[in-house]
Amino acid sequence: MAKTVETSLRSWLWATSLLVLAFMVALTSLIIVTTNALNDSVTAMGRDLEGANIAGEVRAELLNQLRLTNLRNLLDPEHYTVLRDASNEELRHLVALARTHVGSAHEAELLQQVEVGLGNYIAERERLEQSGVSNDRVLRTLLPRLDSILVSVSGLQEINAEQAARTTAEAERVNRMAKTAGLLAFAVSCLAVALALLFSYRQISRPLVALRTAIGRLSAGEAAARSEEEGAREIRDVSRAFNELSAALERQKEAQLAELAGIAHDLKNSLLGFKMLLPTLHSAAPDPESERIRRTLALFDRQLHQATNITTNLLESARAEAGHLELRPGRVDMVHVAREAVELAGAAHPSHRLELSQPPEPIEVGADAVRLQQVLDNLLQNAIKYSPEGSRVRVTLSADEREAAISVADEGGGIPPEDLPLLFDPFFRSKSASGAPGTGLGLSVARQIVAAHGGRIDVQSQPGHGSTFTVILPRNGAQDSAGPA
Repeated sequence: MAKTVETSLRSWLWATSLLVLAFMVALTSLIIVTTNALNDSVTAMGRDLEGANIAGEVRAELLNQLRLTNLRNLLDPEHYTVLRDASNEELRHLVALARTHVGSAHEAELLQQVEVGLGNYIAERERLEQSGVSNDRVLRTLLPRLDSILVSVSGLQEINAEQAARTTAEAERVNRMAKTAGLLAFAVSCLAVALALLFSYRQISRPLVALRTAIGRLSAGEAAARSEEEGAREIRDVSRAFNELSAALERQKEAQLAELAGIAHDLKNSLLGFKMLLPTLHSAAPDPESERIRRTLALFDRQLHQATNITTNLLESARAEAGHLELRPGRVDMVHVAREAVELAGAAHPSHRLELSQPPEPIEVGADAVRLQQVLDNLLQNAIKYSPEGSRVRVTLSADEREAAISVADEGGGIPPEDLPLLFDPFFRSKSASGAPGTGLGLSVARQIVAAHGGRIDVQSQPGHGSTFTVILPRNGAQDSAGPA
């Protein structure tokens, strides 16, 4: 058997916190690295584009130099000198600015060639102009130098354009990687959340639900209710404590029920002894035929009968609660059982009108005939007890292919709606039963017997209009074998 890995809620919370912290650190690092890479790409792209732009301005200014040389004879010498010197200063400024945007050794080499060539070009032009040579000769002498400089400037533009293209491609690659990493991080986070929820369900939620269910079963009266000892260590400890408490309560209840059953059994034997003495008391009376003695002995007999019923119900209730309610099922005709129960109750209570409504054919069920007779006796006794003298008690039988039903309806005061859910609890007495003798065990015992047969008891009642109790049994619910329920 695999050993269960013990996990506490504290360790689970620590592990979850560390996992979340690690994930946040990793995600933050990824964001920082991606942001820095994109920032570097943007900076490099800006530098390359600015370098290409400066190279273009240098090219334009060189062409402006050529234009000024062509216009030398047309311009005032002083004006020409101002324009020439301004152009020379602009070229030097542009070259110095281009040096701050150098991104490679080749670019630096070309820029050095431009700077040297430009210096030589300016110096040679000033020498030629000061020597007084013709403008055509100046142009012929300077054009080769100017073309060489323009070639280097074009090389600078091409290098910057290529570097800008590479930087753009790199930025796109980094952007794609960032998107992929983001999607991967989202997928990993979803998986982590799903695993955390699954673990939480297995270690926390499911054990708590099972524990709550077990507590509900114990509250409903199931003494053997137990909870699975699973999940986090703290929850297992609580489940273990609950199981120990439930076992202790079950042992205590079994001991109490055993003691109660013993007391009820002894009382029943004593009452039977008293009942057996009644004929002797009658024959030993000075005047057995005296009305007073007959009434006294009849009252004594009724009181013994009532006490016997109470102890019998108490004994049966204790046996049922302890799970020792024995059944001896067989094929029973419910019509025959109902007829006998009605005849006995009618003979014992002539002040009530008992009516039996039955189908012409037998209604056979799998049941213990003695136990079924006990259920009907309890229902009939309740109906007679809680309805006025001269009223009617109706017993009705019906059946279909699956179930058989027998109902007992009285014309008493009915049962308050708030008492209906508690009606079958042991020792419960309805408000409407105040003043009537009884212990509140009859209906409880009846329900336990019917439940042992796989059936149920339904009740319908309206205050002031009587009550109807209906026993519903499966046609083939009990087996033809004896044993405890």
